[in-house]
Formats: sequence, C-alpha cells, structure tokens
Amino acid sequence: AEPENPRALYGLAWVRERELKYDEAETLYRQVATLLPTDPSVLESIGYVLFKKGRITQAQLQFKRAIDLDADYASAYLNLGATHDAKAEYAKARIRETAGLELPLSGPTFNEFAVRLGSPAAEALDRAQRAGIIGGLDLDAHAPELGPALLICTTELSRRESIDQLVEILAGGGS
Repeated sequence: AEPENPRALYGLAWVRERELKYDEAETLYRQVATLLPTDPSVLESIGYVLFKKGRITQAQLQFKRAIDLDADYASAYLNLGATHDAKAEYAKARIRETAGLELPLSGPTFNEFAVRLGSPAAEALDRAQRAGIIGGLDLDAHAPELGPALLICTTELSRRESIDQLVEILAGGGS
C-alpha cells in the first residue's frame, strides 16, 4: 500500500484483520489514524483489533474515542458493549472453575450476576473490604433461597487482575 494513502492502508489493514493477522492490522490501522486522526471508523477498527487480541481495556479506550468523535457511531457502541460482556464472561468463567463458588442463576446477564458462596456473605464482604474492594451486594435480604450469595458487577474499569483477586477473596482466600 502507498504509505501516505489512508484508503489504501485502511484496505490493507482490513485484509490483514480478515486474515486474523491482528498485529499487522493494528500497525496499519494506527498508520491510518495518524493520517485521519478524527475519523471514528479508524479508531473503532483499532479497538476491534485490540479486542480480538484480548486487550480489552485498550479496546474500550479506542471505542470511547470513536464515540467522542461521533456520538451517533452505533458500531462503536456495539463493540464497547461487547467488551463489557467479555469482562463479565471472564469473571463468570473464573467463578465456575473456583471451588466453593457457583453461579446459581442460568439466565443471560450483562454486568451484574449472582455468585453463591461456600461461606457467609458477610465474611466475604469483610475480606473484600479489607482488601479495598467493593465485594458486591449481600443477597440474603433479597433472595434468601440462593443461600449465601452476592450480586457482583464488572464494569469497563474492571481489570482481569482485579477480577482474579475478587474471585480469590470470595472463595475464602485473600485478605
């Protein structure tokens, strides 16, 4: 592609993306972004490639930048929502694989979901508070049939390390 032709570079980046060559696609999209810094589609494309590479937080920043440039850019909102879902799915997967924790409800979720604990919710919340983490909402008063359970939430600010730490705390570890 011509190094100063943004359409040619964008087209080549798109091809590399479809070939699952995400590193090359990211490099090319970033070159386009230097030539077209106010084009939301370029920022959204960078975000999509970052998302596919598992760099969720960086992808979210690109989607938000695209939305800042064009508040009606629906695709950026859709992809931003997918990043939120990815974080919640990561948290749920970690909970499923952790002894003493389970997901008592099987319906679809977005950012919030219930977690059944192997110990009293108050103890888990106390451990989380000592670690500087908001551990969730004790569901005893709202859904006592779930047993010891919390409603937890992942957001665009949730990092995998923080999710891992919360899961450890909920399972009885951490402090």
